[in-house]
Amino acid sequence: MPLLRPNVCRFVPALLFFLICINVLWGQSKAVELYTQGEAARNSGKSELAMELYKASLQENPNYREPYLRLAEIAFYEGSSEEALAYADTAAKLGKEACDVDVLRGRILTDLGRFTEAQELLSTVLSKQPNLVSAYRAMGELEIARGSLRRALVWYDRALNIDPVNRIALLSSVPVTDALEQWNDSEQVLLRAVELYPESFFVHLTAARHYLEINDLSRAEYHCDVALRIEPENRDALLFYALVLSRQGRYEDLLNRLNSGDSKGSSASLLDDYLGYYLKGSAQKALGRYPEALDSFSAVLRLRPEDQISRIVYEQILSSEVDRSLDENTKRIDEAVLYHLTLADRYRGRNRTDSAMREVRRALKLDPDSFSARRMYADLWLLKGFPAKQLSILEVLERQGKLDTSTSDTLEVYRHELNQSVSERWNIDQFSLDRFRYQIPVYISGERGSMLHSLSKNELASYVAHVMNGYEKLSVPEAAEVGSFAEAYGRARALSAHYFALIVLSEDERSFTLDSELYGGSTGALIERQRIYRTGNERVTDAIGIWVDRLDTDLPALGKMLRYSFASGLMDLGTIDGVENDEAFMILPKDKLAVRKEGLGLRFEASDAVGTFTVTSRDEMVSEGDVASNRFYDLINPGDWVVKKPDADSSPPPKDSVQSSSQPLSHTDVYKSVSGIR
Repeated sequence: MPLLRPNVCRFVPALLFFLICINVLWGQSKAVELYTQGEAARNSGKSELAMELYKASLQENPNYREPYLRLAEIAFYEGSSEEALAYADTAAKLGKEACDVDVLRGRILTDLGRFTEAQELLSTVLSKQPNLVSAYRAMGELEIARGSLRRALVWYDRALNIDPVNRIALLSSVPVTDALEQWNDSEQVLLRAVELYPESFFVHLTAARHYLEINDLSRAEYHCDVALRIEPENRDALLFYALVLSRQGRYEDLLNRLNSGDSKGSSASLLDDYLGYYLKGSAQKALGRYPEALDSFSAVLRLRPEDQISRIVYEQILSSEVDRSLDENTKRIDEAVLYHLTLADRYRGRNRTDSAMREVRRALKLDPDSFSARRMYADLWLLKGFPAKQLSILEVLERQGKLDTSTSDTLEVYRHELNQSVSERWNIDQFSLDRFRYQIPVYISGERGSMLHSLSKNELASYVAHVMNGYEKLSVPEAAEVGSFAEAYGRARALSAHYFALIVLSEDERSFTLDSELYGGSTGALIERQRIYRTGNERVTDAIGIWVDRLDTDLPALGKMLRYSFASGLMDLGTIDGVENDEAFMILPKDKLAVRKEGLGLRFEASDAVGTFTVTSRDEMVSEGDVASNRFYDLINPGDWVVKKPDADSSPPPKDSVQSSSQPLSHTDVYKSVSGIR
């Protein structure tokens, strides 16, 4: 007997089809519902929640275009352009007419530095839709990224000709006219924008930035306050508000704002955020309340152990502003030293010896008497191939009575192996020599750069100096935050510096960018421009370390004749400077060589050389060699300069023009401001 009668069987396929349709429609309905919830979260400034909801929507309907577009936008604004491009490419495949997606893709390609692709894509969009204002906005950003502010203004003007009240086009022009110092133009546009969009968060935040740019701090504070009323939990606005108050020295007001949770602010929610504790700690430090500041920065590091900038500030307080006799401070110093030694050991295991040494030097700055740090420092020098340097460090520990018997016995072996070294034969302490160093003050722009940790630029300048002073060729006579190029140049000239660096720092939650311009100390001529972009937990220290290492590599070693007897001589360059046996050096009188004023390197004429120094034996900081005079009379004297002889086939000439790996600093800042407007 059949289970189902024939007339019933005819309805089974139809029933199955109906159930499948119901399931698909339910999935689509659920996807739309989740997407709508994501939109509400995004409009409330809750990006992380919005991303979760958009992704949940795609779980219900993987072919739903709009969540991909929103995910691309959020990733772009958070600085994850590679991720943003992947989402945008998927969205483009899911829509027939995808001009909106292509505009976003063009902006992302610009952010990735793929300017030609961005140009082609945006030009195609404009050929299809010549009145699409968002495409004009994207073209303006492309011109800024390429370094042409005036061409960017042309695109914004075209956008406003199409739509005179377009909020984004109006606001995008303001950072550009500010950078061009067309203050009146900025003012007129802002007045119009505020009149048209009095409830727009970005209108008031842009106005606040403009007034800070022209140092009208009261109006900057007013617009920041309005922005916080509109979006009380917006982190960017509160960070900017903190910057405005700090410029006025109103740290008590900042603390009150953070502690009170008044109706206009977002302090209650921000205090649970690591940046809330960072702002408190920075204000307390500025007021000289160091124990409270240490508590606040400790809270930051509990919430976010990888916050390198807060750690730098915290450790600067520990190393210079606390009573080390207190048990609590001793414990904190010991913990900080252990942190750096653990990190150094990890770097050593990955064959990153220079990074390991940087961490050990940080530990020694915190506790110069740390046996563990001093011992690891010695071992790292040996690992780099400098046994005499290792021996000099261990001998200090020996004099302090800190070495065990086994290590003391090893020291005797080292001494025996090195007793015929160059420095021993010439009876000279090679590690106490006053060797030539390039004098390069470091200034961090207080006006430029978008930073989460905007109150710590002086501390970051000090950290850069700390890293630079670990290099044999570099010396930093001053490190500070400055308000302008003119201030940096004036201070560098007063110091008679060879060069000076003006640095703009930018950061978001995932990345850190160091933009630098190196100038001649006496002329103020721009010599070299660099950009270092890093991600990962060590992004801040890595970026600074890379920049310093490049600078050190670009500058040639310069030595002096220490001693000269008959045909033999001793100079203060050695294996640590890359000196090789049989290498030839020119000997020049003191007044015949100088540091270049408009380029990197040294200025001299080979015809002025009075002799040649050919290396016969090397130590780590000194070398001995055969000395031959170039003149009828022997004019060589101790104290003469010694510089590597150029090869005959040679290497490129010294740099005397701008070596650019990024756009000008002001343009970088303008680009970040404009591309962040929503």
